[in-house]
Parts: sequence; structure tokens; C-alpha cells
Amino acid sequence: MDKDTSELFTMLRFENYVTARYIAFTCGSFNRMAHYLMGMSLELSYKFICMELKKKGIQFSNNEDKLLKNSHDLIKLHELCKSKGRLLKIINYESFLFYANAFYKTRYPEHIKESTKIASEKFKQISFSAHNIFPFDDLISQIDSDIFDLTNDEKTSIIYVGIFNMNTHPSNSLFHSNGKCYDLIPKYEIFLNSNIPNHVNSMYILKNKRESILRSKEVYMYDSYEKSKSFDMKKFISHLGEK
Repeated sequence: MDKDTSELFTMLRFENYVTARYIAFTCGSFNRMAHYLMGMSLELSYKFICMELKKKGIQFSNNEDKLLKNSHDLIKLHELCKSKGRLLKIINYESFLFYANAFYKTRYPEHIKESTKIASEKFKQISFSAHNIFPFDDLISQIDSDIFDLTNDEKTSIIYVGIFNMNTHPSNSLFHSNGKCYDLIPKYEIFLNSNIPNHVNSMYILKNKRESILRSKEVYMYDSYEKSKSFDMKKFISHLGEK
């Protein structure tokens, strides 16, 4: 995979992710479009990992190549990455990924009916709360860290992209009530050259923003930030209840 393709993959992962977060918090609900965009970010992440592995000489069978090229199944793509030695530290994801995968297949009305039926058969309730964003944050932040560990290139991290472009609306959507991303800031600090004002300014804004949230007397803002750290994939599934 050449540099231009890698950068495009990263920007597409970033754009789908932050747009889904923007929709969730602006509309006050995690609607089907937000689910779809999150699914796109996940699919792009899984396929990016596999393409990087191929670049490093890891072999894929014909069936695996077909899966990589044609499939939009998030569960199968996640397991493909695991079979190649990636994403091994991610736990408690199976039931959540089943939920995310079901609502990723919502391009047309018949897909919506089918995905709702599939999810209803496994879970006691279906939620479209804005807080549904947090288990996605949990999974995507872990995948993003794995991608960075694989490439050793900070520019392949959507969190780094967010820091680099901190003064933009997309980055505001990335870090809004996103404790998982805040926790990963130190991972990228060493790449921020103090001679480049944009980087210094980005880190200054981020740190002050986090401190203001933690000091804030606005209960909703603080609670939302804290919930973003604790409402992970496991807790989300516990909230839905499995049949």
C-alpha cells in the first residue's frame, strides 16, 4: 500500500468516525446513519490492517483475499485480523460487534427490517441513545492503537489526526465527551514537535479542555465525560441484556 492510499484510508476512517459522533450528539440519538458511518470506520480499519499486513509479507489465502475484497461483515473482518495476530488485546467485543454488524447493514428499508429482527432475537432491547457512541469509542480507540503499533507511524492514527487538526470542527467532534481518546493523548505526545506551533497549540487546547471538564460544575458535561470512559462494550451489552 503506497503512502497516498494509506493517508486516504486514515482520513476516511477519521471522517466517518467523527461524522457519526457529530450526528449522535447533535441529534441527541444514535440513529441508523450514525450506526452506518461507525460501521464504515470499522470496516476501513479492519481492511487497512490486512493491507498493512500484506505489505509486510503476511500471506492471505484466496478465500481470505475474497473476504477482504468483497465482504462488509464486521465480525468476519475482525476475526480475519485476529487470525493474522492483530487485535489480540481487545476483549469483550463479540456481542457488541454482533450488534454493530447488524445495524451496519441498513442501506435500504429491507435491510433495516432484517437487521432489527436479527438484533431483537439476540437482545432484550434495542437502543438508539446518544450514549451508544461510547462502546464504539471503546472499540475504535483500541483498534486505532493496534494500527499504530502495527505501522509505527503516528499519521495512521485517527486520534493523532484529531490532535494535529485540533482547531477544526471534526476534531471537536472527535474529542467531545470522549474519555477513551483523551486517555490516548500521551501515546502521541512524543511525536509533537515543539518547533511546530500547530502541534503545541493543539496539545495546549486539549489539556486545558480536559481540565476544564474535570473542574466543571456543569453536571451533564462532567457526567457525559465520565460515562464515556466507563460505558464500554461490556457494559453496553449488559445494558441491552442478552436473551
